[in-house]
This record gives sequence, structure tokens and C-alpha cells, in this order.
Amino acid sequence: MVRNELVATIETAAGDLEKFVESGQEDGPSLQLCIDGVKQIFGTLKLIQLPEAALLSEELFSVTNEISPGNNGAKFESKLEVISSTFFVLSRYLEYVLQVEKRTPVLLIPHINALRKLKQEPPYPECHFSSIQLDNNMALPAVDPIVVTDKKELRVYIRRARHMY
Repeated sequence: MVRNELVATIETAAGDLEKFVESGQEDGPSLQLCIDGVKQIFGTLKLIQLPEAALLSEELFSVTNEISPGNNGAKFESKLEVISSTFFVLSRYLEYVLQVEKRTPVLLIPHINALRKLKQEPPYPECHFSSIQLDNNMALPAVDPIVVTDKKELRVYIRRARHMY
């Protein structure tokens, strides 16, 4: 329901960034429109409860917010490249979630980490979005050892284990 407006906002913000770049990084209002669009994208994704996409847009917002008009250099160019690709990835991820009807947050981890690298922050592990709780106090069930007396018996156990695993 919100997808069309969200994709339009992503495209508009990407277009504003493109205008900023085409003007020779001197167009402050276009940059500000891009930043405002990214902030709106973040709020919308948080509202519709897509935490992985919201995290990506939050990282995008913080990197975009660090850009200032008139700033040039190799680092600046790499920032613009990562930001542009993030807009593309974000819209494709939303399309993927809509088509497959399943969220796959691990797809966004490399892009989130690319943005974090620009800010010189540590990367997230691939298991960042996993919610598995391991209890260290949980006792393992007792298992009786298998005693094999001949090769024929060993083959039976191996065949059974192969089918099980």
C-alpha cells in the first residue's frame, strides 16, 4: 500500500542527489532535499516495520548528512558512489520483499557495512539480524556410546547416519 509512495520518495531523493552532483556540488538546496527524502524514507520504513531496510536507510541518512557542498576529493567521490548504489539496492530490496513476501535481511548487510565503512565504524556481522537465543545453561541429552565389534555392524551404523544427516 505504501510501496509506490516509498519508491517515489527513493527515486526523488536519488534524483536530488544527482542534481547536486551535476551542479558541481554547489547546489545546497538539492542536497538538503535529498537528506530530507532519506529521513522520510527512514521514518516510513521504521513505521512499516522493516528493521533491516530502516537500518540501511538510517546509515544512508548519516552518511548523506556528512556531505557538504563544495567538498571534492576521492573520498567524496566514493561516498557519492556508495550512496547512489544504496538508493538502487533499497528500492530493489523493497521490490524483492513484495514479490517473495519474505524478508531476507542478510542481503542488506554488505551495503550497510559499506556505509559504516565510510563513517569508519565497525561492520555488522552477517548474523546481526538473527534472533536465535542460545542458553549456555542448557544441558545436552545423554547419548550412549556406540560400540562396534565388526565391519558389518559399522556399515549399518554409517548407512543409518548417512540417511539421517
